[in-house]
Amino acid sequence: MDIFITSCLNSSQKESVQSLLADVKKKESLTVSFPMEDGELFLLGKIGKKLCAVLSFIRESELSYECSAFTHPSFRRQGLFSRLLEKGLSLLPPETELFFYTDGNSSDALNTLDAIGAILCSKEHMMTLSPEKGRDFPISGLTVSETAESGSPLLLFTDSFGSVRILVYPSHYYLYDFEIQDNFRNQGHGTALLRKVLSFLAAKKAMPVRLQVSGDNLPAIRLYEKTGFQISETLSCFLY
Repeated sequence: MDIFITSCLNSSQKESVQSLLADVKKKESLTVSFPMEDGELFLLGKIGKKLCAVLSFIRESELSYECSAFTHPSFRRQGLFSRLLEKGLSLLPPETELFFYTDGNSSDALNTLDAIGAILCSKEHMMTLSPEKGRDFPISGLTVSETAESGSPLLLFTDSFGSVRILVYPSHYYLYDFEIQDNFRNQGHGTALLRKVLSFLAAKKAMPVRLQVSGDNLPAIRLYEKTGFQISETLSCFLY
């Protein structure tokens, strides 16, 4: 297998990946997707001209990455994923931790994660707010600063009670690090801050807003549901 490495998929590579994913979904009813636009490192494994396996990394912190991988059903159990993973890890900082997410619909994926010694660490919900949802709350008292994270614009929102970060991708916003100061919790300030942020984003560009939340964090789930988010998929998170 020849391994090709890139930080950005070109149009031809995207077509090949889409074809591979289509063949995978004929075999398995998967809800997990592959980050065509959001990944910052891609490894493509080819035998001849055939794309048989693909892997991507998205940085979550300095020493942790989300890893997405798919192998064509006809090329499984040949060690292709292991070769891509080994090569990918050689390009990342030492002691990097990887997080793999699966919807549980692929027994091959679960068996592979077990074989490499990945450990189930949590159940995660992906929640999504559609751009059609009303977001017309006042944004008074909101401070916004912009930097960059792994090449994507990063917006930091703060008010007197807390803060939240938004990564801006071409197709959606990603919400994370939502924090309210301890002495202001359970007083409605989290809902108020989130509504201000969502109103700002709607005025900036109408795109879906996505986030991940632990399945055990019921207060956070209720808060997000109160502002219009809905659970779009539930994933098991494995640590490697």
